[in-house]
Amino acid sequence: MIKLPIVTDCSVKSCSFNQNGCSAAAMTMGEDGCVTFIDLGIKGGSGQQAHVGACQRTDCAHNSDLECAAGAVEVGKDTAKCLTYQAA
Repeated sequence: MIKLPIVTDCSVKSCSFNQNGCSAAAMTMGEDGCVTFIDLGIKGGSGQQAHVGACQRTDCAHNSDLECAAGAVEVGKDTAKCLTYQAA
């Protein structure tokens, strides 16, 4: 089992899981950005630093059996893109 990378930074302030950083217990990265992103106007999450579990970016160099193998992940821009993404 790989160690799940932490989300070191998320600049998407409109996400309900962003409480000075991602506070979702675990998040999923998809083709178009963070799949866990949700804008409900209220804050939620575990309050702890998030980890990245599943990754749907099969073209990413960090994707190992559909799990993220990067040391850490940054999420940003208006569309919650993975800023750690590297083409395979």
